[in-house]
Amino acid sequence: MNNKLFALSCIVLLLLGTAFGLDQEGKSDQEKKIAELIGNLGTRYWEKAADRLVIIGEAAVDPLIKILNVGSGRPSENANLILARIGTPKAMDAVIGALKNLTFDFRVRAYAAMALGDTGSKKFVVPLIEVLQTDSHWWVRNFAVGSLGKIGSERVVEPIIGALNDDNPYVRRAAVSILGELKPDKAILPLIRSFQDEDWQIRLQAPDILLEFGNKIQEPLLDALKVDNKWAKVGAAHVLGRKGSADAVFPLISMLEDQDRMVRDEAAVALSRINFKGAASPILDLLKHSTSYVREEAAWVLGEMRSKDAVSSLIQALDDGDMGWMAAVSLGKIGDELAIEPLKKKMTDQDSQVGRAAAWALARMKSNLKKHQMQGVASSLCFSQ
Repeated sequence: MNNKLFALSCIVLLLLGTAFGLDQEGKSDQEKKIAELIGNLGTRYWEKAADRLVIIGEAAVDPLIKILNVGSGRPSENANLILARIGTPKAMDAVIGALKNLTFDFRVRAYAAMALGDTGSKKFVVPLIEVLQTDSHWWVRNFAVGSLGKIGSERVVEPIIGALNDDNPYVRRAAVSILGELKPDKAILPLIRSFQDEDWQIRLQAPDILLEFGNKIQEPLLDALKVDNKWAKVGAAHVLGRKGSADAVFPLISMLEDQDRMVRDEAAVALSRINFKGAASPILDLLKHSTSYVREEAAWVLGEMRSKDAVSSLIQALDDGDMGWMAAVSLGKIGDELAIEPLKKKMTDQDSQVGRAAAWALARMKSNLKKHQMQGVASSLCFSQ
């Protein structure tokens, strides 16, 4: 009996020992696997390795933190992204620590900012705002703006508006873009002020962003037309023209007399887009303006508006030595038959600018006439069948 009990005890102990050994061997294999996967974080296979590490989860956190704390290099950068995907408190504390650690390479800090944004959690707004306002490297601030935009709470609006004054144009561009996505009312005036930014890309970007804000931008834009800055006027005219704002017509007409050609041109383009019927009469008056470039801008706008009311005045303007050529171009665009004979007379002088413009205008009118005739024949054939 005692011998049987002894033998049974030995078997149990043997089984327990085997199980313990297998468990230890399993842990060792997992550690080796984690080390192998982390070894791939600096290679082109890092994304596959990242997916596997996320599946492993908590057991991978400490080894990932160890590689993160190296503070530089691709593995450290990517460790941020994996830890944020694992998302345990310990993992997230490590990412926030990397974000704030100024001894780390700026790329590692930037990836930490990106990782926090990828979570979409409002819990990380405060540390992101802090680095946006304090980090010395524009790359980190740029990523912080993007991440705040991804999170997108009301709390992020003021800091992103503040980033419109950042020293670096890339950060300011990111702020303009994010404000365009969030569309907060309080960003309208700051974005209009961005029309005056020293960076040309922002001067182009901000007006297009504002187009998405609806009718509430009209009054501030009309005020911007009065600002003593050419870029403010150009940006405001661009948006008002694209929106077809009838209220902007007369301020834009007055801008045709501006000394800066860029302002005049943008006002002219805006007026041609609005094409408000009541605009033709005051623009016609500008054909008699004492300054030649004002007369030229007026003639161009009338042509773009295809204003039949302007035909007689433009025919008279063909004799204007400074801008008669523009009058001819506009008559060609309008296409009224009354202009044919006057244009033929001017076409006789092919060596002059007005002569060449008259020839172009007549060719255009002829081409349009043929097009209309062909359309008429096609329409008749359709009805006859």
